[in-house]
Amino acid sequence: MRRKMVLSIMSIAMVLVLMMSALPMTVFAANSEGATLIREVSVSGISTPYAGEHPNYSGKLGNSSAYTYGDQIENVPDDFEGKWWFDKTDNVIVKPTDTFEEGHVYTIGILLKSCEGYEFRVDNFDTPFITGYVNGKEATVVDYLTGKTEAMIEYTFEPCEYNYEIKELSVNVTEPVAGGYPDFNIEIETDCVVKDSIDSPYYIYGVAWYDCKTHTFMNPSDPFEEDGLYEVNVVLTTVGDYYFATKNEKTDVTSYINGNEAVTDGAGKNDAYHILVSYVFGDAREEVSYVEVTDVTDPAVGSAPDFDVTPANDTFYINGVFWTDVTNSTEVSVKETDTFKAGHTYELQVWIRANEGYKFSTDEDGCVDIAALVGGQQADVMGPGSEISAELSVTFTLAEPTVVSIVDITEIDAPLEGQHPDYDAYCATQGCNVSAVKWYDVTEGRGTLMNADDVFVAGRSYRVDVLVEAEGEYTFLMSDGYNEAEGYINSVKATAYGSHDETELELGLVFPPCEENPNKPDVKGILGDANEDGTVNIKDATAIQKHIANLITLSEKGLKLADADGNTNVNIKDATAIQKHIAGMDTGFDIGKEI
Repeated sequence: MRRKMVLSIMSIAMVLVLMMSALPMTVFAANSEGATLIREVSVSGISTPYAGEHPNYSGKLGNSSAYTYGDQIENVPDDFEGKWWFDKTDNVIVKPTDTFEEGHVYTIGILLKSCEGYEFRVDNFDTPFITGYVNGKEATVVDYLTGKTEAMIEYTFEPCEYNYEIKELSVNVTEPVAGGYPDFNIEIETDCVVKDSIDSPYYIYGVAWYDCKTHTFMNPSDPFEEDGLYEVNVVLTTVGDYYFATKNEKTDVTSYINGNEAVTDGAGKNDAYHILVSYVFGDAREEVSYVEVTDVTDPAVGSAPDFDVTPANDTFYINGVFWTDVTNSTEVSVKETDTFKAGHTYELQVWIRANEGYKFSTDEDGCVDIAALVGGQQADVMGPGSEISAELSVTFTLAEPTVVSIVDITEIDAPLEGQHPDYDAYCATQGCNVSAVKWYDVTEGRGTLMNADDVFVAGRSYRVDVLVEAEGEYTFLMSDGYNEAEGYINSVKATAYGSHDETELELGLVFPPCEENPNKPDVKGILGDANEDGTVNIKDATAIQKHIANLITLSEKGLKLADADGNTNVNIKDATAIQKHIAGMDTGFDIGKEI
């Protein structure tokens, strides 16, 4: 008899008192020895009550292996698998045939029972000592008339409002009959939805018929053929405050044509207010039970998404490719200009449609039932109710980033008189590579960028800047949005320039003043005195030019003095440096000084 007393109308105080009075005053024992205790219960997917809609008894258990829904309650005939709705405004139970009323407050009650080997945690009075949740929000745990094998929770929603979102609609058309003609008049069963106009000569009053075999749109005078394959397309829009359900900015409406689930797509406008519904009549097609999509580039940290995938055969074609970041159960669309991030999970969706003469296998419920590989990976398959379209999805999880806090750069030759700058730097830190090396003459304070054919001059100061890039799952240590990694060049602590990019690090090191080259030839004279007359003037620049033109030959000593830039080669650059020296310009070389 206890079950009959469980829940006739739990939210009405007077009934509760009567129920409580019928209970024996026995004190029950605590939980059984060896039983696994259930300390928390949850039910999700409970539909919010909206004005004008019927009660919905769906729901998903948080742990179906530990507890399930209670049995039918004998004196609450309007429950369904242990769930019932109660109108707190009018103090009545809501029947399945009732509709919710605007402004009323509704409570859903849920009776749960434990599975074998499990018990709800109770105190010494056999009173449930658990926490309950409905749709992720804490619910009330009814602490009477239940025990370690049954638990009761209830949740009260906000006052009822109207729901202007349309998630489902139905359309009826005259089906094709051999010898008949396309009918552009349709019946829309769903309120607040009407036919939409579209700028196309093939649509008449928002309806178009398409011959899938000839790949042409039909006129009202074109007859249907025997064993034909015809697709009807209907453009719809909402009226008043109503709008179509969307997900990730794409339509999320389930549509039916003549009771058959149809394909719902965007209509080239705002999907919240305009949709295109289509369905194919006819069945002269070969069944396809397996599909494969190839040329899929797996996501890599720092790379952009690949939208160019390929069907493995001609039984179907690609109708759309979408990448979504689904990290932490959120869904964010990934654009072509975005890049993949370490530690994130991405879903690749490939929408496919069967080519002419083919259809996808379906199960007894009419859902697409095919096996699919996407990029060599087993894909999940979703079918929108049409035998010619399906959605394939696979997920990729990129490894968590490996944070680099110290970077070592080696093999950079220190400045030496007469030598060229060394650009062959090597990064000894795993996951990092040198992307650029620059040298600056910082003798005068402000750095002057050097060229590859410049040479170092003794006594002058030089700085090398090395740009390092992190690759793959590696990133540099960041703090408050700035790069905080340290760097060393030739084992000497370098200056790390702050950057907002977690994959780039710039290091700089100023070397001690350039030393003289111990291997420099021992020549006594004045640097730049190519003709060896004891002074540096325009005649020396002219002598160098004539030597280059093979008009004269400088002596061995003259050649060494003519090497103004110290690169061991006498060329036009030496003549130019001497001319700049004569004009009083700073060349960075010791022209005019004894060597």
